This record gives sequence, structure tokens and C-alpha cells, in this order.
Amino acid sequence: MEEDFCPDATYHIGNTTIHIVAPKITEEERQKRLEEIKKLIIQLKWSNESKLNNEQDKQQKTISKQ
Repeated sequence: MEEDFCPDATYHIGNTTIHIVAPKITEEERQKRLEEIKKLIIQLKWSNESKLNNEQDKQQKTISKQ
């Protein structure tokens, strides 16, 4: 079994060795996962922009009242 072990990445930190073994997935599954990540990034971007715009609107209203 040791002969079959081929990590995708290996890190050495002090006296510790960390082997990273990525799951074996099909190209189709990889594309599905990437699309899901893209959707989440877009949702987060819109959410953050909306929050930023709301904060700016509140600041403008506060400045206008003064």
C-alpha cells in the first residue's frame, strides 16, 4: 500500500510532515464544483456591495441632516 501512496502536495513544518491527497473526481464533477464556487462568489460580491451602498446611503442622510 505504501507504494500506491502518491500525495498531491507535501508540506514539512518543523518535525511534522503533512501529505495532501485530493479526491479523485471526474472533469464533469470538477466543472460543477467550479460553477458552484462562481455562483457563491457572485452572491457574496452582490451582498457586500449592497451592504456598502446601504452604509453610504446612511452616511449621506446623516450628513444631509447636519
